[in-house]
Amino acid sequence: MPLFSTAGPFGSEKAKREQLLQRAQADFAQAASMAGHVPAIDAVTGLHLANVLAMRGDLAGARHHFHESSICCHGIENGWVQQYASEIRHRVELPSSVLLLDVSNVEKALPDGRRLYDAVETALRDFMLSRAHLTDAGVTRTSDEAAQDLGVGRATLAD
Repeated sequence: MPLFSTAGPFGSEKAKREQLLQRAQADFAQAASMAGHVPAIDAVTGLHLANVLAMRGDLAGARHHFHESSICCHGIENGWVQQYASEIRHRVELPSSVLLLDVSNVEKALPDGRRLYDAVETALRDFMLSRAHLTDAGVTRTSDEAAQDLGVGRATLAD
């Protein structure tokens, strides 16, 4: 048996990385709680938490912390904070041209004999139609406005 392990005190490199990320997450969360509600500290700790969560593969948590910290960042003129926020934004936000679908719920509820593609197509169409009828502010649009927003004819909405 060798005197020195190549795995190091934390085990494998992957386990070591995960342990360090867990510790960083705990440390930044503790720093945020100790600081109270100081906007500059909330912004920086939130950005660090978003970064750590993204590195751990928790994009939903990373996006949550990023968006919370971005609210605090608006009043901060420090160039480093703004640059760091920009870097984290690129790490956690998807490009607007990317649409990700989680079809696990559709697949679970799939009746016998129905193809997954058909069920997903129907669910996506229903979502797009319901979304087109509402603005971001929750105001209901007319069918003509919804059709125009989707780039389809009004008859398509009725199908």
